[in-house]
Amino acid sequence: MQSISDDSRDYSFDDVNIDPRFMRCEREMFLSFSSWIAYALISIGLSYYLARDGVDNITYTYGIPTWYFWGNVVTTGVFLLIVCFFSMSVFKDMDLFDAAEK
Repeated sequence: MQSISDDSRDYSFDDVNIDPRFMRCEREMFLSFSSWIAYALISIGLSYYLARDGVDNITYTYGIPTWYFWGNVVTTGVFLLIVCFFSMSVFKDMDLFDAAEK
């Protein structure tokens, strides 16, 4: 029996068929990652912008500092709804098995 080494790759990557499930998962991964980056940038930016006046001028909303309320509480709630929307309508469940294997 002849063994095949991992170093012997005598094929072109153009000849390999890409599974459409991988392409869909890659798009979903980029969507998830970009929503996380947007959440982080908006949360940090809004908190910094609202807290720029210093400790002497802190205002409160519902007993919480305004910069924390808008930068963390509200932003987290909004992005929670966005992630729920993505999970229910954009992301798709897929079988992990090929139809030929069943």
